[in-house]
Amino acid sequence: MCCCTIVAVADRAYASAGTPEAGGGWVGLTYDYTHMQFHLDPNGDKLDLGSMDINAVTTQIEYGITDRLAVFGSLPYIQRKYTGSYPHTVTLPDGTVYVSKIDDGSYHGSFQDLLVGTKYQTGIGQWMITPTLVYGHPTHDYDIFSHAAIGTKQKQTVVGLQTGRSLPEPFDRFYVELDYSYAFMEKFQGTTANHSNAYIEVDYFATERLMLHTYAIGQKTYDGIEPSDWAKDSSLYLHHEQIMRTDYIDAGIGAEYVLNGRYNLSSHVTHNIWGENVHQIKYDIGIGISRAF
Repeated sequence: MCCCTIVAVADRAYASAGTPEAGGGWVGLTYDYTHMQFHLDPNGDKLDLGSMDINAVTTQIEYGITDRLAVFGSLPYIQRKYTGSYPHTVTLPDGTVYVSKIDDGSYHGSFQDLLVGTKYQTGIGQWMITPTLVYGHPTHDYDIFSHAAIGTKQKQTVVGLQTGRSLPEPFDRFYVELDYSYAFMEKFQGTTANHSNAYIEVDYFATERLMLHTYAIGQKTYDGIEPSDWAKDSSLYLHHEQIMRTDYIDAGIGAEYVLNGRYNLSSHVTHNIWGENVHQIKYDIGIGISRAF
């Protein structure tokens, strides 16, 4: 059996419900180290089938076309390795046994998927209301039949809505953001694994320069296959990373520090608290820097 978890909180291509002013924006660089110790089966039970380690460097950019309309993009470079005794293995209909070439205990890496999108900020009362549209496309034909796969190698279109506001006094040091998105995923073997994501973040402005935050992100997949399905059809197993049902809730804490008017430093730690058909994130540790322009 194998499960899949490719994305994490740090992979969000758009930083917040706000948009830069016209002609302005920011560029950022984030490094994440992720360790996944267990697989979680369809019932959420732990299976010790080996561990996964990921190094990810993600470049992001956002630009304000007007004071309300912005475009953005992100491109991650991923290195991933599998350590264990259960490499991906499948017996094809002609009797050929195929074993993943990259589940060999070494890191394998390349650029993953390019994400580009746009968002428009409006508002209702004190709430920012920001519809978003994102398109993702693999950068090249990378291997997906592997614990060490760097992604799912599939096109996706994501529609979403970001909302956020500062709280009234005496809680005016707090900012709350609530986001929802729905991903239309590329179809394989006649199946799609379209899914919803919900995100909540609470920020606390400790000083004029230091912001602390906590967050949670959850995913619900619709129609994806289960391990029992590929037991009947090995062709489904070859594409299980792309079409499996994967449900999870991750949570984390972080901080952001303003160095000056242009540069920000950020950090976060994320942990999986529940999941089904996923690799369990024991910890994801990230640091980043961004520059406004």
